[in-house]
Amino acid sequence: MLVREVYARVLFHTGLHALVERLSSKRLTILAGHCVTPDDQSQWPGGRHLPDDMKIPAAKLRRILTWFSARYPLVAIGEGAGALDLGALPRSLVALSFDDGYRDNHRVLLPLLQEYKAGATVFLETRPLDERKVNWSHKYFWLVARLSPLEVAKRYLELARDQGSQEIVGALVKQAAASGAGAQFSYSVKRALKYDVDCASRDRALDAIFEREGGDERALCDELYMTWDEARELARGGVELGGHTVSHAVLSKQPP
Repeated sequence: MLVREVYARVLFHTGLHALVERLSSKRLTILAGHCVTPDDQSQWPGGRHLPDDMKIPAAKLRRILTWFSARYPLVAIGEGAGALDLGALPRSLVALSFDDGYRDNHRVLLPLLQEYKAGATVFLETRPLDERKVNWSHKYFWLVARLSPLEVAKRYLELARDQGSQEIVGALVKQAAASGAGAQFSYSVKRALKYDVDCASRDRALDAIFEREGGDERALCDELYMTWDEARELARGGVELGGHTVSHAVLSKQPP
């Protein structure tokens, strides 16, 4: 990771990226993200529950769009993939990708794309749109913001009795109790809940904690996610829509 970071910074700050671009075969580069936080945070209060690594400030995205739009066509993924299939690209392409379908994609991202005449693809998780229900991770984020990562993990262990939870999350809690729950702890617990534990047991436990803390799933969904009408406005505004499963399941854990 460090070598890649140094390599990228040298290319960017010295201008060598232009030489590499001329000498390399033309390609499609996809810049992937989730949310764009508005300059005025009150425009999207739901974003306050989400981790910082899921969000990019609008001002920073504007700088990125300014730099790339002066050098490369900014396209949707489908358009870029189609151009690759045809072969012999005259220029490399850049595509913007945003996962899940959060409300900022309509309120903040769409005006920026229209300003820069840039394409993008938004991959929609459809259960929030159809049923106004969120997946487990958003209840976890909401609880972490309300309590603390360590407190949420402890309460979770009291309710989730599957072996993966007791072994993996239990080990993380013991380690945090001994050395402190640092910034990495919340991410480590989230990763374990996503990949290593029984999904049904996880969902039941987090639902119970969320309910005890007075969580309102419909209200949380309305804060976080677009409606179908807003998604259709994205499509009418030139944004490509793609599928991101019904409720963000990990596909490698699903039966065929």
